[in-house]
Amino acid sequence: MTRQEIIELLQDQVEHNRITAEELGKACDKHKLYLHDDVLFPIGYNTCDRCGDYGDSELDFLWVDSFDWQDDNEKDQAIIKAIEQEGVDYCAICWHCVDELAKKGAIK
Repeated sequence: MTRQEIIELLQDQVEHNRITAEELGKACDKHKLYLHDDVLFPIGYNTCDRCGDYGDSELDFLWVDSFDWQDDNEKDQAIIKAIEQEGVDYCAICWHCVDELAKKGAIK
């Protein structure tokens, strides 16, 4: 199997949700592929900076730097608070992690 065929096989598995993020990472390592550059970005996918799960770049992530945070929105403020508590410079966060952060930030 050629390098390109391996990439296309992995991309197909990603698009049809037939491979876990961990399995994808191992496959990339095994075949000396770059997870993002070779497999995910060409098909419009990315990974969550918090949990590592992959998903559609446009649908499955909150992009921290470009999100329209609202000062009067309690959930937005809880998420910001939780991100600050974690002390990590997130770029893309999946919606599952967004919900977790909202709960974490809302705890008084």
